[in-house]
Amino acid sequence: MSNQRDELFLPYAGTSGHSGSETSAVRARTMDKSGKTAQLQSSVLAIINHAEADGVTWKDISERLNVHHGTASGVLSVLHLSGKIERLSATRDRCKIYVSPDWVFFRPTETPKNKQPKAKTITSSVFQVLGKEVLVTQYPDGSTTVAVRDYPSDTWSPPIVASYSQKSNV
Repeated sequence: MSNQRDELFLPYAGTSGHSGSETSAVRARTMDKSGKTAQLQSSVLAIINHAEADGVTWKDISERLNVHHGTASGVLSVLHLSGKIERLSATRDRCKIYVSPDWVFFRPTETPKNKQPKAKTITSSVFQVLGKEVLVTQYPDGSTTVAVRDYPSDTWSPPIVASYSQKSNV
């Protein structure tokens, strides 16, 4: 099992966030210090990664983890603000859909409300080769992912990180 528990995202003044009341603030600090916040964040990331391109809504998280709307929505907001997940502009059952950044593809996403938009250029190309479609995505940090699917199909393989070297003779 990966040690995602070490990754705890506390973007709101060193907490996972609260509604503003003293009882809500105490609850947030208690959960953050006890490890329950890290466990919840880790569980939500695992659910989102398992959902692949379909993503999840707050309702999905609430049902899977048996948590209140505020808890499900709050952890999704924290993970979105932290850049660990993306929120699609699309909805399902009148709820926003959250996916792993690797599963966004060409779909429009939304910037977290508490975060200034950052400039990012992502280049994606789709190639058809021997009855397969290959999606190559290059990110601003220099990383590249590759996903493959049979053509025609609606299901992509999980993206993998690709590495390559370019030789040039000078």
